[in-house]
Amino acid sequence: MWRITSGGHALYILATLEPLPKRMVWRSKAVEDRIAMSQLVIEPPSVSAHIGFFRSLSLVASLLRARHEPNGKSLEQSLPHDMYIRWLGLRVKFMGNHGDETMRPLFAAMDLYRQAQE
Repeated sequence: MWRITSGGHALYILATLEPLPKRMVWRSKAVEDRIAMSQLVIEPPSVSAHIGFFRSLSLVASLLRARHEPNGKSLEQSLPHDMYIRWLGLRVKFMGNHGDETMRPLFAAMDLYRQAQE
């Protein structure tokens, strides 16, 4: 936590770290005390979409189709060879032999990132 002062005013900045290490223990008493004494708390921006339950169900099928290359190309065919070899090594390390070779590179990267976090 950083403290910036100007005259009689103080601004406290709490940095966040993502992804957090697994089984991390955070002693938050000092932060909680500082927030309780604050006049204003500004949170990071966030986005929320309220599209409704039935509309969200119809989007699931579209999302599942969007995960895969429309032309049926594999990751090996889509990526430059050196990048594919790097991805393959990381996939084996973090995902074992699991992993869908027909996914678009962005979705394959997101799956790998999620598995590496765990």
